[in-house]
Amino acid sequence: VSGEAIYVISGFIGFVTSCSPAAMRLNRAWLEKFVESTTRQMDYMGKLSPVPDELGGETISSMLASGKVFVDVDPKYPQAIGISNILERTAAVGNSSWEILIARTSDRSFMTSDYPCAVQRSIGSPIFARIVPLAADIAIRIYPRRRVDRRLLESALQNDFPHFRYRRKNLGASEVGDVNRRIIRCAEMNVYSSVMNTSVRNFINKNRNFRTETVSTINSSEQGDLLFFQQREMPFNYD
Repeated sequence: VSGEAIYVISGFIGFVTSCSPAAMRLNRAWLEKFVESTTRQMDYMGKLSPVPDELGGETISSMLASGKVFVDVDPKYPQAIGISNILERTAAVGNSSWEILIARTSDRSFMTSDYPCAVQRSIGSPIFARIVPLAADIAIRIYPRRRVDRRLLESALQNDFPHFRYRRKNLGASEVGDVNRRIIRCAEMNVYSSVMNTSVRNFINKNRNFRTETVSTINSSEQGDLLFFQQREMPFNYD
């Protein structure tokens, strides 16, 4: 696997996870939670102006809790953040451990979607793996690296990824089906397949009412909020 190939694929994944419509929606969600948390903390510390009497004399925190006030982040803002961090995303993916998944079956091929970065829980790790289809017979599963220092950013510009590791894995029909199920369930609006027949249609229909969502966990204390964010496949009704 050449450094140039790692750079191209990693850059593609960085682009999809920061600039696609699904990425804009997903990254908007965590920013809104972050702004809500910061607002409540500033209100608690008395660093916000009083709410005008015309709005009922409530605190901004109580209005956030009741839904009278809500945070609405322009999706172009998280996209801009993603664009500014595209090299960091590329270096992080390129310095991760990859599994190159080969579909060794005549009756099953990998599907793809308008958000071809499906998530998969990693056993023993809070970090989710990414599954990215590249062709009808090739996909990659990436176990992402948590941190990227400046040295790795500079190396990535030279197509050099010193922590890159990979192995090839041949998949049978049932394993390809499991990958496709995740791809369908993490799609935004559209799924694409090189084969279309009754069984494929039924498989898509069975798994269609899901999509990737940003799930937040907030642990609050007097010192502030500790926020955790993960992307997961979640039920979603498209009907």
